[in-house]
Amino acid sequence: MKQQVSNPLGLSCDCDPEGSEIQQCDRSTGRCLCKEGYTGPRCDQCNRGYHGRSPSCTRCHSCFDLWDEKVKQLGERLRALKEAVHRLTVSGATGAGNDSLQELEKKLQDVEALLHEEPLISPRTLEQLYHLAESLR
Repeated sequence: MKQQVSNPLGLSCDCDPEGSEIQQCDRSTGRCLCKEGYTGPRCDQCNRGYHGRSPSCTRCHSCFDLWDEKVKQLGERLRALKEAVHRLTVSGATGAGNDSLQELEKKLQDVEALLHEEPLISPRTLEQLYHLAESLR
């Protein structure tokens, strides 16, 4: 049976016993302290780099870490491109360059959607990311 403990904010802890280190939550946020591999306010979800369904979160294959680093690098490049697009937008780009700018914004949105679509990058998603990155050059 799950123990529900209230904190000073009146939030119910309801920490998942399988994914939580302890049943007591953080007094200021109401969040539970999760074991490795678990996440969420109640520690009832598998964390990034883990798969399965709570309470059976299993570490992903070691290749995940290699691809995850590449995805993080793509995310950083995406943020830099978005900042560049924003600066161009603020400076008032017009004319033929404006069409290119809109096309670039659309491609950036596509890349961003792919990065957030699947927490584990599939070969199909990676291929799509590579094609989108090539089209940005």
